[in-house]
Amino acid sequence: MGSLSGARAVLAHLQRRELQLLQELSDVRKALAAQKVVLDELVKASAVPYIDRLPNELLAEIFLLCTDERRNLLMVSRRWRAVIFDTGRMWSQIYMLSNLTKRKLCLKRSREAPLTLHISDFIPEPDFFIPHANRWHTLSVFGFTEVTLSMISQIILPSLRHLVLSKAGTSLYDVPAMRSWAPALKHLKLIDWNPPLLHRPLSQIVPESLEELLITTSRDWDFEKDSMHFPSLRRLTLRIGNPIPFLEAIVAPKLAFFSFDPREKESISETFTGTRTKFINVSHLDLSEMCEVYPRSRPRRY
Repeated sequence: MGSLSGARAVLAHLQRRELQLLQELSDVRKALAAQKVVLDELVKASAVPYIDRLPNELLAEIFLLCTDERRNLLMVSRRWRAVIFDTGRMWSQIYMLSNLTKRKLCLKRSREAPLTLHISDFIPEPDFFIPHANRWHTLSVFGFTEVTLSMISQIILPSLRHLVLSKAGTSLYDVPAMRSWAPALKHLKLIDWNPPLLHRPLSQIVPESLEELLITTSRDWDFEKDSMHFPSLRRLTLRIGNPIPFLEAIVAPKLAFFSFDPREKESISETFTGTRTKFINVSHLDLSEMCEVYPRSRPRRY
């Protein structure tokens, strides 16, 4: 057993050691907290933005939706600029009113992507578009329509799926048969055309592959009953005064969607008297009041 003084000395030493260890623990905790702050700042500074984690293919799909901001997107980063320049569909929409240099640049950058052409009050140069006829996917013609169609009808557009033709007051009678130069056409919009003659109905002009038809005109279209056959037609939109003559003239067994925008305010139910059982597969209408006409139809809500 040691002396009293010796025991007190040992206790004092242990107490000093305890204080030292507590101070070291406090210093370590402060250093640890400071290091966490530094680490968090470094992580934030080096973190990759979510949009930059996307693959180029998905990034390109997003950019395709930003048609009005594409010029600004080019200036965001080198990667974004490269994605835009390397994506052919970014450059596949060509306006023929643009200068020739810009159109050629778009053609070059579009690579093999399907083309969308807009022809407005301009007669296109054959040497410009004929070499790329196999890539035409969508065509809109506003102005010089007859001249343009006479040129286009001399070639075959095997990939053309969408066609918009506008020509105020002109008859479709002189339009070259689309089934010869656009054999795979599926969507057709006719704006402000007068109807073709009775002995040349619309079904002799458009191909049998047609699935969607929209007609906007100030004149009614009158043909013989069941004289126009559209075996593939699924969607029909008529913006004319009286649709009955047209509906009585067409045979469209696959028609499933019908939209009618009357130019006159006559009763819908009276307008469709006599056509109740002709289009039994119609399941979508854009006017809820017409449900009594087609018992299987579902009203469309606005």
